[in-house]
Amino acid sequence: MYTPPKLPSSTVLAALDWQDTPEFWNSLKSHASEMNQSQRQTLVEIVQAYVRECEFEQNATSVAEAEKRLREIEKAAEPFWRVLDCAGKDIGREAMHHVEGLLNDYFEDRLDLDPPIRLHHLSQIMLTFMEGCDSARRQLEALKRQEPHFKQNTAWRLLFIGPLAGFWEVTLKRGRIKIRKDTDKMKPDVTDPPFVTFVKEVERALPEQFRRKSNSTAAYRDLVSDAVSTWRVSSGGKPTEIDGA
Repeated sequence: MYTPPKLPSSTVLAALDWQDTPEFWNSLKSHASEMNQSQRQTLVEIVQAYVRECEFEQNATSVAEAEKRLREIEKAAEPFWRVLDCAGKDIGREAMHHVEGLLNDYFEDRLDLDPPIRLHHLSQIMLTFMEGCDSARRQLEALKRQEPHFKQNTAWRLLFIGPLAGFWEVTLKRGRIKIRKDTDKMKPDVTDPPFVTFVKEVERALPEQFRRKSNSTAAYRDLVSDAVSTWRVSSGGKPTEIDGA
């Protein structure tokens, strides 16, 4: 799925404080054996870490929005810079010096600066400002060529399914995850394997914006299988076993 290039930083002003409930643990009893306090705490930390990162991912601003803002600034700043730059312009010297003197006197009276600012300083500042806009534009262009930041569903794959897979296999000792991949999507009645059912149950405890969307049950199984494979490879193991592929 294509994700428009995002800025490398993101801000969340009112983060969701997800907390477990008795209903949450009751819903998991039929999918995972009774967990001790340490196991429960581990699962809560996995979910909370995912929610935090997912909010950053969802709130990330696109590079296009930053480029739009930069264009607005340049559009407003360039005429001011050009009118200050008097070089080669047919402007009456006496009028120019008189206006400049009036402005310089006002600056000195109103601004407590030593040395006082002069109109020609503003011209130099605006030249540097326009050069800064050029530099900012190049940096935003470079962002679009880099590895994408906050790519959609990355948090779900790496900070939700991956850690849940480790929790299932290592912490709960439920054995190696096996997920049947029906790539032709012709068998919608295939029963979800235990791990996929467990993941769905955990997801149900989250607000809708944190749940992974898919076109079908089979497609969802494939998404989980791919994410588990990514986790297994990154953790030094082999890709997930696939039954009936």
